Amino acid sequence: MSSYGLKALVYTSKRKKRIRTGRGFSIKEISEAGLTLSEARRLGIYIDVRRSSSWPENVEKLKNLHSSVASSNSLKEEAEKSEK
Repeated sequence: MSSYGLKALVYTSKRKKRIRTGRGFSIKEISEAGLTLSEARRLGIYIDVRRSSSWPENVEKLKNLHSSVASSNSLKEEAEKSEK
């Protein structure tokens, strides 16, 4: 499984506010992007169950991935139909 080079961004503690790459996407971010947990796992997206926050940057990344995968799947289906 590959995660398409997708990394979640997380913000560190309140004192030293900085951005770093996280372990995975939160369940809230995945659901806001319109994916189910099983779809996310099938796509190879890492899920961090310890995180409860949702950042708009991460949701946008997931939406872009979902739309690109959906469009590539529809192209494959059209190619298979044209071969028949």
